[in-house]
Amino acid sequence: MRYYPVTLHGRTIGYLWASALDDAASFVAHADAGAATVWSRRLHEAAIKGLTPRQALCAWKGAPEDPNGGAIPDDAEEQSALSLQALTALVEQGGPVPLDRTRRGASTNARPRGNEGTVNR
Repeated sequence: MRYYPVTLHGRTIGYLWASALDDAASFVAHADAGAATVWSRRLHEAAIKGLTPRQALCAWKGAPEDPNGGAIPDDAEEQSALSLQALTALVEQGGPVPLDRTRRGASTNARPRGNEGTVNR
């Protein structure tokens, strides 16, 4: 899976991810962020336009900051994580995401929980 940090007023509020193997994508938010609705809507609109999740993430990099949803900073680099669980752990514990060192875009069979709104096309 591939992901980007999402910031609001210079603070990381969560991570927007996309599967490398299918059209799954979502936003994993810090509990106090309240930005999941914005990103869920954006992912849904991108799917309607025919964009893959990864195309949408790349298109939003450097876009103006939404007052509630934040933005993917222009200088953010696409990152790789082993699984959705690893990315969720980053949010919950503030620790580093285990990188996928075996291949780019490792898949996950995990389903998002709580404040993540997965969009599958």
